[in-house]
This record gives sequence, C-alpha cells and structure tokens, in this order.
Amino acid sequence: QQQQQQQQQQQQHREGGGISVPDACHLFVDRFFAYDHLLNEVFVCSLDPQEDRGGAEDSVSWALSDEPLELVKGLLSQPPTPPKVQPPQEVRFHVEHDPEEYKRAVEECQEYILRGESYELCLTTRFEAEATVDPLEIFRKLRCNNPAPYSFMFDYPKVPGFESGFALLGSSPERFLSIDSSGVATSKPMKGTSRRDLNDPKRDEEIKNELEESEKDRAENLMIVDLVRHDLSTVSEVSSVRCPQLMAVETYASVHQLVSLVRGQLSRARQQHFGERTIKAIQACFPPGSMTGAPKLRSMEILDRLEHKRPRTAFSGAAGVLSVSGSA
Repeated sequence: QQQQQQQQQQQQHREGGGISVPDACHLFVDRFFAYDHLLNEVFVCSLDPQEDRGGAEDSVSWALSDEPLELVKGLLSQPPTPPKVQPPQEVRFHVEHDPEEYKRAVEECQEYILRGESYELCLTTRFEAEATVDPLEIFRKLRCNNPAPYSFMFDYPKVPGFESGFALLGSSPERFLSIDSSGVATSKPMKGTSRRDLNDPKRDEEIKNELEESEKDRAENLMIVDLVRHDLSTVSEVSSVRCPQLMAVETYASVHQLVSLVRGQLSRARQQHFGERTIKAIQACFPPGSMTGAPKLRSMEILDRLEHKRPRTAFSGAAGVLSVSGSA
C-alpha cells in the first residue's frame, strides 16, 4: 500500500504537481544598503536624479536623510544570534526518479552520446519535501555549512498571479556571467568537483592534484568552455573572445573546483544601447551550459524528455543584479 501511495505521488508530480513559481521575478530597486564584508563597511546607494528616472530624486533625498543611518544603527545594535534551525520531527522527500528509473535515464544519455547527438548531458532529478521553516534561518544555516562566493536569498511574500509567495535560496562558487560597464563579459564555468578532506592537509592536497589531472573532469570542463566560447562569440566583437584561465583548480571552504574563465568584448555598435547589449548577452548564454550540456539546444531537448518535461525552474537558472549602467 505504501508503494502504491509513492507511485501515485510520483504520477501527480509528473502531471504538474509540486512547487509553482514564476519563470522570472524582477524587482526594481532605486535605494539599497550594500555591506562590504571585507572592509566591514555599509554603503547607502541610490539612483542619481540627473538620470531622469522615476523616483530617483526621492531616493537620493532618502539617502541623504537621517533615516538610513538610523536603520543601520538599529540593525547593528542587535547583533544576530547564531542560526537555530529546528527541523520538523519527520521530513519525507519525494524524489522525481526512483533509482532504477534514474539509472535507465543515465543509460539513455550514454546512448545519445554514442550516437553523436550530444557530447555531454547534465541529467538532474528533483527532491521535494513539505515542511514549515523560516527561510532566513535556513539561509543563515546554509551560509555556515556551505560558505560560497555567491550566496543569496530572495523572499517574495506575494507574487501577482500566484496563490502564494516563495523564497529562493542559493550558495554556489560558480558565476554564470558578469558584465562590466564597458561591456566586457566574463563567464566562469565549473566542471569538476572534489570534496575536501579538512582533517588531513596532505590528503587534501592529493585530492586537489587528482582533480587537476582527472581526464574525465578536464574533458567535461573543456566541452563547457567551448560551449560558452560559442555563446559569447555570437554577441561579442570579432576575435575578442579569449580564455584567460583554462582548467585551474580553485579551493573553497568545502570543495575543490576545476574552473575556467571565458571573456569577450560585447558589441560596441553605436545604435545599440548599453543595456540592450547586456540583455542580449544574457539571452545568448542562458541557461548556463554547465547545467545543460553540449550542444546546448539538442541536449536540452533530450533532457526535457528524460526529466518528464518538468521545468527545472530556478535550479538551472541564475540569480543576480542588472544595473542601469549596463553592468550585470
């Protein structure tokens, strides 16, 4: 009976059950605090009223008032306590694929690769659970257990068109794309991960060297580098795309990663607004190749079928900032 219930739950999820979230969620921010963890300084930021954008003048008046200072003083006067996450008594995760089904999907991926339809397929499966938790406490715990350069939490209590809001949490060392105000776009694909041995420095160094020399991981990384190179070349100046770093090992708090950098100068066409070229670059490179495979379009078609045509939503997406200066 329990097995039948699990099969019914799986069927419900395949037919469109599970979490409902929008494809994209944006928030226009004309005033905010920026905290520099290295300098231990807080910056009050707002739009320049000379840019003639609605609400900008009010935001600058706010930034120059006493209100931001009072808000910061209030926050600093109550230092946060260590995160205390009290999980429910029992949390049952629903897995999109059972072990045998996932094994068959992997075997199908191998067949597609042998037939030459793809070089690399990044198959995933979904874990879901019902629980009542505080997103902020979970995020603080995540930062403690998995510190990474790109950690974020977005909390949307209400979303137009949806019955309820949602919170999105993440912690990753991988950067999908960055674009500076001069239009230089940089992607930082990662393929190849090894868990560190924090109890044995000698073994930890051996793990790092093994990753650097791993034929499998280097092959995966090279394919994604070539994919990112192709994506960037469609929106960059001719011959400007370069790979200043190829398959270098970077060490983080819990893992070693095989990391490359791909960089290009976005088009300087006079008729193109700097914000427009930023959006075009994101469109050309999205979704991140390290989450799909190569070639990207055919790989996504194959994965969509193997993953029951269920959208990955934010899992294979990106979170970040778009600036009015054209940087991202």
